[in-house]
Amino acid sequence: MDETLIRINLDLLHESPFNPRRTFQETGLRELAVDIAQVDVHTPLTVRRRFPNPLFPEYDPQDGYEIVYGHRRSRAAKIARDELAGKPDVLCRVRDLTDEQAKRLQLSENLQRQDVHPIEEAEGFDALMRDHGVTADELAEQTGKSRSYVYGRLKLLQACKQIRDACLAGDIGSEVALLIARLRTDKLQEKALGYIKGKFIDLEDGGSDSCRSVQRLLNERFTLELDKAMFDPADDTLVPLAGACTTCPKRSGNAPEFSDVANPDMTKGKHGYRRHELAHEGEDVCTDPDCFDAKKRAHLKRAADAMTASGKVVVDGNKARQAIDAHGNVKGAYIALKDVKAEVARIKKERKTLAGLPVVIETVTIQDPRTGKTVEAVKREDLKASGGKVTEPKLSGNAQWERQRQIDKARRDADIEKAKAETKVRLAILDRTLAAMVGQPRTAVEMLWIAQAAFAGCDYGSSNALAERHGLKSIDELKKVLGQWTPDRLALFAIESVLIDQAMVDHYELKRKKAENLLHAAEHYGVDAEAVRAELQPPAQPASTPSTAARAKKKAKAAPAKKSAKAAPAAKKAKRGPLVLGDPAAPDDAGLAAEKQTDDAGVAGGSDAQADLLEGAHA
Repeated sequence: MDETLIRINLDLLHESPFNPRRTFQETGLRELAVDIAQVDVHTPLTVRRRFPNPLFPEYDPQDGYEIVYGHRRSRAAKIARDELAGKPDVLCRVRDLTDEQAKRLQLSENLQRQDVHPIEEAEGFDALMRDHGVTADELAEQTGKSRSYVYGRLKLLQACKQIRDACLAGDIGSEVALLIARLRTDKLQEKALGYIKGKFIDLEDGGSDSCRSVQRLLNERFTLELDKAMFDPADDTLVPLAGACTTCPKRSGNAPEFSDVANPDMTKGKHGYRRHELAHEGEDVCTDPDCFDAKKRAHLKRAADAMTASGKVVVDGNKARQAIDAHGNVKGAYIALKDVKAEVARIKKERKTLAGLPVVIETVTIQDPRTGKTVEAVKREDLKASGGKVTEPKLSGNAQWERQRQIDKARRDADIEKAKAETKVRLAILDRTLAAMVGQPRTAVEMLWIAQAAFAGCDYGSSNALAERHGLKSIDELKKVLGQWTPDRLALFAIESVLIDQAMVDHYELKRKKAENLLHAAEHYGVDAEAVRAELQPPAQPASTPSTAARAKKKAKAAPAKKSAKAAPAAKKAKRGPLVLGDPAAPDDAGLAAEKQTDDAGVAGGSDAQADLLEGAHA
């Protein structure tokens, strides 16, 4: 392929119709335009001569050139020319290329870029396959990508327009778009979106955090295990157009884009459980629920036709669904023959002894459309008309559980409605009570309510501390005396109850427990918290540096000191200076010592003296 380096006017450059890239970020283009206006294009554009008219094979310079790759640089150069006084031309590498060669170069160049959009990459793959007969396996070999990678990109093109637009706009990630696109029809994809939104899975973050959740949801809802099918997966006559499931490209083992289902991640966590287990896994998983349902219906019809041909009366389809529940119990207009077999035999025997009286109890076969199983039954009306006794059959364990669940749900729903009605009444009482209080001074009873509510919010330790601070032996005693206090004292007690939790500090929460509200209250009333801290926690005194003679004397005694090694830690501990709360050099029990120091200071004067002080402040 011959090539030439020349500068070409920007007006003669035309974008390639084969270029898979369609999206360009405006901000990035303008940043590149500024750079081009200052220092020109760093890397030449690759172009080829245009032949727009197939009837004239000779090249006409006025037809210009088609960009093979360098579209972003071309757009930025035009912005630089039009808005930043940049050059009117750019350096280009002109090459003689066929359409297929141009597409391959574009594809190769786009694969090397980190910002290529997955859908645009998929469109490049599709163009080569559609126009030049390249297979997906050949693409995987030529590009060095795995088969599942290429098939996954191509599967993105099967996403409905709503999914593709959202992916191109960045509303959802390509991983989530691929999971949805694997569903075979637009109807299924739209249904999947409904399930995702119903589960409140957030896709606006690009889907990176929710990809696993979407994968599990779609696997559970839109795949089925072939080994559990009621029909034979190897039967290619059931639905002739679909063929056998074993060779179907929609079977997970035959579908490279479903490699996560066919070959699931078996990695286990530290507790021995798999971290990413799916509901349906393995190579024999159907990924087309519509086809699976069509084969299921064909199998049911074939079985029903065979029973009818043998002389049986068959109840199938929607009528069967109404006659049998999800647990296989006969219901409604029918009753299982096994539950009334003795009664039916008695009636038939009696009818035979009476001349001219025909037997009118007809046995039917109900085909369960969910499982394909059959149950023989008789009509309730026929049994009653023949004088038979009809008793309700005993429900199975699952049916009993379901009935009880429905009863409990009905009771719970009724209680919820009663609770809503009661809440409405009580809120109305509250609103009218508050309206009646407007304009009236606050009373001792009201302050007692507030104090009791604040005290009720204290934990057990804080409640005991409050009782001790007020000179009482127990929490119960404190509750009894609240009704004897004045409104002002009750107000102070309510505030004390709110702040007491931040004042009490255990050793294990020394560093993490904050006191914002306590310090804010102190500042509001002009209390200098730092002065209080300095008064109750004096700073540690630095140890004096020993003289040279003292160090020599200490060194001479080093050998005898080794003999008293067991006594050394105690002596060292005894020589420590005063403990400072929060000191990183303090030993492990420093918090306990500091806590005891604070507690001793806090109760100085006794709780009786404190109570007297509170009462005297409002005398």
